[in-house]
Amino acid sequence: MNFAEMTTLSVSDKYGLPVVVIAGADDEAALRVVAAAGKAGIRFILVGNAESIKSRALGSGVNLDGHKILPTVVSDVLTEADVCGIAAELCASGEAGVLMKGHVGTAAFTRAILSKDSGLTDSGTLLSHVGFFSDPRSKERQAFLLSDGAINIAPDLAAKKKILKNIVAVARSLGCVEPRIAILAPVEKVSSKIVSTTDAEALKAGLSDQNEMVGLVFNKFGDVCTRKRWGSSLLFRHFCSS
Repeated sequence: MNFAEMTTLSVSDKYGLPVVVIAGADDEAALRVVAAAGKAGIRFILVGNAESIKSRALGSGVNLDGHKILPTVVSDVLTEADVCGIAAELCASGEAGVLMKGHVGTAAFTRAILSKDSGLTDSGTLLSHVGFFSDPRSKERQAFLLSDGAINIAPDLAAKKKILKNIVAVARSLGCVEPRIAILAPVEKVSSKIVSTTDAEALKAGLSDQNEMVGLVFNKFGDVCTRKRWGSSLLFRHFCSS
């Protein structure tokens, strides 16, 4: 499945167009996204200082018709935590389907997602990052996912299992029912001296019998791809979890 097929499916009639809520929408870059995505029919809820959002939109030539700005009452004491909390609650309630970071700090944004009050995450779950890429050298613009490149610094085996489950869920939500997995490591063969290789072996052995992992296809390198193969056509045809 290539990039175009995935993005087309994700906004198809089967799933419906998502409502996107932006935490900290008084930001020119975020408003450019509103302008571009708005042309495709995607609606936004813009959370932040209403006057600042309208002023920046006017200065950037962005039409906000059809989009909602919250809170409607202008407040001088609206903090980043407030903005992120409002945005997270809108997603938790179902009023919005996508939570986007605007002009707010990463720490405040992440805290709002993990807050028990928001209801976005269940107890025992792990928040992980998923990158969505396509190979520009491939005629098919083959797409692949990469995780975790931003949140979990040195995950242990238990955390890696959760990261793998998360990325598989993302792949399937994008229409890839049988994702292929390549686990990155510095060498191809399993070595007791290199934790990433033993973890890779354990991931396949430990998850193959679980119902939520049914349908996974691991790559022919025994689930371990060397760094020198990064960028190869094989790796780009696989969904990746590091």
